[in-house]
Amino acid sequence: MLGPEIDRPHIVAGVQFYSSTEGGRHGPIFGTKVFKCVFTFHGDNFDCVLLLQNIGSIHPGQTVTVPMLFLCPDLLEGRLHPGDVFQLREARIIAEGKVESVFLPNRETNSLDSE
Repeated sequence: MLGPEIDRPHIVAGVQFYSSTEGGRHGPIFGTKVFKCVFTFHGDNFDCVLLLQNIGSIHPGQTVTVPMLFLCPDLLEGRLHPGDVFQLREARIIAEGKVESVFLPNRETNSLDSE
């Protein structure tokens, strides 16, 4: 699933993980190179992977800038733009974020989103 493209994220986003008291995770994300969860955008859900190789542990309440991959990136081509907001879910919403950079092709212009 994660081959050479792991070095080329689909997006980079600033993500604020909710604290445990805000309904977020009860423990940190650690000991892994990737974290799989659901990316919720405009009411639609997409499987995604946070690439944690250069980030390390993420604790509830922490804000991080993280590269992300989508399992079906073609479903988001041309839809994501810098400044768009989203949520991350496990069994419940655990974080909210804002897209900083997009590296998915834009079908409408047939070029990379370079805003």
